[in-house]
Amino acid sequence: MLFPLRFTANRRNESKLTKDMDFDMRFSIRWLLAIALFALIAGLTAAAPQLFAKDARQTVVIEQAWSRATPDGARVAAGYLKIKNTGTENDTLLRVTSSASAEAQIHEMSMDNGLMKMRALPTTGLEIKPGETMELKPGGMHIMFMNIGAPLKQDTSVDAVLTFAKAGDVKVKFAVGIVGATSAPQPTH
Repeated sequence: MLFPLRFTANRRNESKLTKDMDFDMRFSIRWLLAIALFALIAGLTAAAPQLFAKDARQTVVIEQAWSRATPDGARVAAGYLKIKNTGTENDTLLRVTSSASAEAQIHEMSMDNGLMKMRALPTTGLEIKPGETMELKPGGMHIMFMNIGAPLKQDTSVDAVLTFAKAGDVKVKFAVGIVGATSAPQPTH
C-alpha cells in the first residue's frame, strides 16, 4: 500500500513540477517574443525616415549655386546653379522660395531680332530628365529673386528652397560673388 501512495505522491509532485516548468517556459517565450517585437518596432521606427521619406539628395544634386552682389537700391537679383537628376524618372523644378525675396521665379533669356528678352517660365516648371544636368547660368535660364529685402552683399549667401515634383524640397545656399560676376565665386581658404 505504501508503494502506490509513494508513486501517487511522486506523480503529483512531478505533475506540479511539470506545470511549473510549462509556466516558466511559456513565460520565458512570451518575454522573448515581447523583446523581439519591441526590437523590431524600434528598428522600423528608426529606419522609417529612410524607407518612406522623399530624400531629395537621392535623386537631385545641386552644384555651384551662386548669385551676384547687388548695388544699393536694387530690387532684383539672379541665381545660378547646376541641377543634376540622378534618379530614374523625369523630375520637375516647380518653384523656388527664398527669405531674401518676396518672390522667386524661374526665368529664361532669349534673343529675338537682336533684342535680348527675359520671361518667366510657365508654371509647369523646368523638367529635368534622368541623368541630365540642367545648368542655370548668365544669359540663359536662371532664378530671378524679385523684390529683394536688402542688397545682396559679396561673401554672404542667400538661402532658398527648390521644390521638385518628385524629389520634394531641397534647401540651397547661393554663394554671393562680386557685382557683375560671370561665374560662381571661388571658395576662400
